[in-house]
Amino acid sequence: MYPLVLSIVLLTISLGLLGLNIAPLTGLTWEIIRWCRDIFALCLPYTAIIRWLILWFAALTIAGGLVYAIVKAGLDLIKAGRTLKNLPLKDRNLSVAIIKDDTLLTAFTCGLFSPKIYLSTGLIKELSKEELKTVMFHEIHHRRSRDPLKFFLLSFIKNLLFYLPAASCLVKKSREDKEKAADRSAVKRT
Repeated sequence: MYPLVLSIVLLTISLGLLGLNIAPLTGLTWEIIRWCRDIFALCLPYTAIIRWLILWFAALTIAGGLVYAIVKAGLDLIKAGRTLKNLPLKDRNLSVAIIKDDTLLTAFTCGLFSPKIYLSTGLIKELSKEELKTVMFHEIHHRRSRDPLKFFLLSFIKNLLFYLPAASCLVKKSREDKEKAADRSAVKRT
């Protein structure tokens, strides 16, 4: 309120110094000042209520984010598990599983606590030995760094803080950094 009143008073004085008729403007200025003071006086008893409403709104927003993050994380885990079960895997309980599909060109690391590398036969047939070695070193870096768990936690945090646009940007940047680190590791080893 005070910056508004101060700016109106300064405007009135400036116009008066310029030689303009400020009598009507002065009256208007004082009416605006009285109106602002009255509005402030009317709102004063409700400041405690407004503070409590803001506090409860913030608490409900955070609780909503937590519920959303938990539900989304659970659904993502279920979806990933179903997708892995439906893949035609040649798995000998090693740290690498082969997906028996010549049309699929993919390699990824999956698993929160004991990550496993998945390679498709299509990718194995498509790439040269050197390229395949580079892909493997990239995925080995993800497995050793426990990146699937980190990606999961980053997604959880992004969903928890859904109301902050910066959270999505930071998560995206962190994912990109982890991918670049895996690329650097693969390049360094080949």
